[in-house]
Amino acid sequence: MIRIFTSKVVAITILIFALCGLGNVFAQQQPAVKKQDSLTVKTPYNRSETNNNRSLQGIFDPDPPNLVRTIEYDAVSNQYVLYERVGNMLYRPPRYLTFAEYLQLKEREDQRTYFKQLADNYAYQSQQAGFIPQIDVRSHTFEQ
Repeated sequence: MIRIFTSKVVAITILIFALCGLGNVFAQQQPAVKKQDSLTVKTPYNRSETNNNRSLQGIFDPDPPNLVRTIEYDAVSNQYVLYERVGNMLYRPPRYLTFAEYLQLKEREDQRTYFKQLADNYAYQSQQAGFIPQIDVRSHTFEQ
């Protein structure tokens, strides 16, 4: 009984594949060029590399302590040139900046120095005598 049932299932399966076909259906034609569903929008990728990102990637070591950064203005190309030198040798190739990039770089430098100054002031004040302020408790319990 199982043999007859199995042979009927196999025969029906072969019949379905023979009628429907395993390959392409010739009644429908494939379009020559496939259209994309979505729109491709190209946006500029402005990622500024910080020293921390560079050192985490393992490509660059952290900047040496004797690194000197100088910025010069080139009037011919109307750009700013950032030189990073150790001694009299260039540490990195010169970086050419537009005016907006130069302002952004100066703003980051100023912000970094301001926060460093705030941290230094706090550290200096915390080491001074009498740093702990007087506590004013307004309660009759503590007025004795």
